[in-house]
Amino acid sequence: MVKGGNTFVPSVPLRIAVRHGLDASALLLDDGGSVRGDGDIVFHGQPAHPSGAVRLTDGDEGTEWLEVDLPGLEPGVARVLVIGSTEVGSLRDVREPSVEAFAPDGTSVVRYEVAHPAGETALVFAELYRRAGGWKFRAVGQGYLDGLAGLARDHGVDVAEEDAPPASRDPRPTPAADVATPTAHAPAPAPAPWTFGPDFEPYEQSGRDNGVVTAPVPAGPVIVELSVEGEGYTCLDVLDARNGNGDNLVNSTQPDYRGRLLAVAPGTRPLRLRLEAEGRWQVRVLPLTHARRLGEPLEGYGPEVLLHTAGTADLTVHYSGGENLILNTFEVAGRTGLPEDENLLNEIGRRTETVPLPPGPLLVQLEMADGHWSMALAPVDGAPPPAPLPVPAPVDTAPPVRKVAEPPAAPVGAAPLGGGEPATADWDFGPVFTPYEETGHDGGVVTAEGVPPGPVIVEFAVEGRGYTGLFVLDRRNNERDILVNSTHPNFRGRLLAEVPEDGPLRLKVRAEGGWRMRVLPLAHGLRLGEPLRGDGPEVLLHTAGTADLTVHYKGDSNLIADLYQVGGHQDLPTNRNVLNEIGKRKETLPLPEGPVIVQFSMAEGPWTMELKRVAPRTAPVAGTAVARTRHGAPAPGTPGAAAGWSFGPSFPVFERRGVGKQVVTARNVPAGPVLVEFTHDGSGYTRACTLSRWNREEQRLFSEAIPQARISAPAVSPRHRPLRVRVEADSTWTLRVLPLSAARTLGAETLCGEAPETFLYTGPAADLHVDVKARQGAYTQLVCYEVEGAVELPEYRLLISEGGRLSTVVPLPPGPLLLGLGSVDGPWKMTAHPSSRPLAKED
Repeated sequence: MVKGGNTFVPSVPLRIAVRHGLDASALLLDDGGSVRGDGDIVFHGQPAHPSGAVRLTDGDEGTEWLEVDLPGLEPGVARVLVIGSTEVGSLRDVREPSVEAFAPDGTSVVRYEVAHPAGETALVFAELYRRAGGWKFRAVGQGYLDGLAGLARDHGVDVAEEDAPPASRDPRPTPAADVATPTAHAPAPAPAPWTFGPDFEPYEQSGRDNGVVTAPVPAGPVIVELSVEGEGYTCLDVLDARNGNGDNLVNSTQPDYRGRLLAVAPGTRPLRLRLEAEGRWQVRVLPLTHARRLGEPLEGYGPEVLLHTAGTADLTVHYSGGENLILNTFEVAGRTGLPEDENLLNEIGRRTETVPLPPGPLLVQLEMADGHWSMALAPVDGAPPPAPLPVPAPVDTAPPVRKVAEPPAAPVGAAPLGGGEPATADWDFGPVFTPYEETGHDGGVVTAEGVPPGPVIVEFAVEGRGYTGLFVLDRRNNERDILVNSTHPNFRGRLLAEVPEDGPLRLKVRAEGGWRMRVLPLAHGLRLGEPLRGDGPEVLLHTAGTADLTVHYKGDSNLIADLYQVGGHQDLPTNRNVLNEIGKRKETLPLPEGPVIVQFSMAEGPWTMELKRVAPRTAPVAGTAVARTRHGAPAPGTPGAAAGWSFGPSFPVFERRGVGKQVVTARNVPAGPVLVEFTHDGSGYTRACTLSRWNREEQRLFSEAIPQARISAPAVSPRHRPLRVRVEADSTWTLRVLPLSAARTLGAETLCGEAPETFLYTGPAADLHVDVKARQGAYTQLVCYEVEGAVELPEYRLLISEGGRLSTVVPLPPGPLLLGLGSVDGPWKMTAHPSSRPLAKED
């Protein structure tokens, strides 16, 4: 069986083997997910339940046995957790931990083996739970870094001391496992009134199976509370004015569904809801003031609407369900209607997550949660106060307990091939402080206390195979900078971040597994000099003179490198991108004289680096472009180029040849408008587009199916990175980047062609005669850029957009003009003749 799988088991006494070398234990839980008292805990200090239905017995070496008499379990027991734990090392040290259930005759009923256990010390292997009059077995595989104590707390056990046996607690909600209990020296102030949303008497309606609810409530956001007694499908939709389905509130197969949802009453008519259910149900429509207030620890089951009226805080959520967990927030300060929601959490399965909340007033919606959950709020010291509507009461909740791990035996990230130490002696940029360290599991928020303002290194390592995200939070707990956005298994790397002047560095973690984070001074960056190797993002320091850095990259994803020239700076200067490629490659990067920070922000694969110092470069001798037009006319910079054309940079021509699909990086092309010329010798579809910094399509240059064509189109070379063009073709091709002055010039001489092309026009106002023999259904477009006095490429003006064969005259304003003929499919010719009347540009 795989993690998350479930199956029915016979309702007979089962013997469950817990292997290999783990201590077995069990928790008997009610339908709220909590123990009912001390007797519901079966472990070595209490090896039998008072009812005799669950017993712990010794077995062969490395195996312990739980005997679970399913027919003998009390009616109040809804679930039995099967647990394994260790007091030596962690689960990763255990060889193939597994659990297997046997029938009375010795037949194996079900077996589950945990794959890739991490650094946890306790694990919920599986659960037995009631379903449809019988029992089912679910493979859970949920680990706990804080051991049996954390697992017990999650299920209602009050662990008074770390080494004491678990004891029962009273049934009120319990704080999260890593959150200290609020002090009780003085009562908390009464919560401030909530004023957002309409005020009205609650509306209630009951029924059975499918039905329609009509709630005459005022306009605005309201709470819809739904409870169903039945095991079938449940769906709840808001109806629009035409009785069609509007917003979907519930779409669940959860038995005995119950939850609270947000809806918006229209005001001009009653709020109408369409319900599909199998069994008895009750719907209540309530004002938002009926929502539970975050502050004291809360627990519940199913979707919920909560109010947050305090300042910036961290919300820790413990979730015991097996399906989606979705958490949204609505910042309602100064609003009259419900604003757009912001998603903070969208995960699957049992987990503990800490999410940052901005200051209130805030609606917090637990939109999907099919199991038991608990929450605890911890204010952030020094955070901005909540907005004045309403004025919140302070929440007396202690901050999360920081978990500090022992320093690792080896550094995360890169290491010198021949040994070496981090730079320290001659590096004085950035603050100096004692490194900060914290560990956790799954999602969380890290507050790096005691780290002074300025640029720092964030070292991050995850043990897990799911998604990994790391975000810098601003003072309102909004995500400001993305440091990590990866699906690489067992992510590890070092990233640059900046500690703000007005508060601690706060980082939001999204991960699936155990993780460790260290915040380090820049002096801990690795020194470029001797050869280095690594796997993942890295921060490197260059303190020598001008040099070439050769990078061998063996990954399949993006490789991005940025330079920060920090000499003479107090703060981190603007980065300069020097590398943005995809897949395995060998690149040589020219480095300026140090001090320089080299940040490899994306490198999901092994790499090696070697620095070669070079003599200072002399100033290059100005040269001329070597391009020639298709008719043999001289290229820009030589006699015969477009007279008086000065728009766009001048530079030597860049040329690259290739086959099929490729990405071309046009290095040494200055920033500004340029001409991209493409030729191919095939007969199929060709396409080219420029790429953004994140390798997304930015500007489509052309998309044609013209055989053996030569196509040209204008593009813009960016300022802080090379121009990158993605080419798609089914044959060999040549791509050239040229100055705009290399384009053909329109005049009295007729120009002919069969493909899209870019032209220059430098004469007075004229009439342009255009003839196109396009096939039926094909469109021809001609655009005009008026570039006189422009520094950047201006907005174009559409001159022609027609289908089929075409013979027309369009007026041209005085030059200089850049003209683009695109989407043409057939032979064409055009000639510019002086206008018979003066033509101003605004015509």
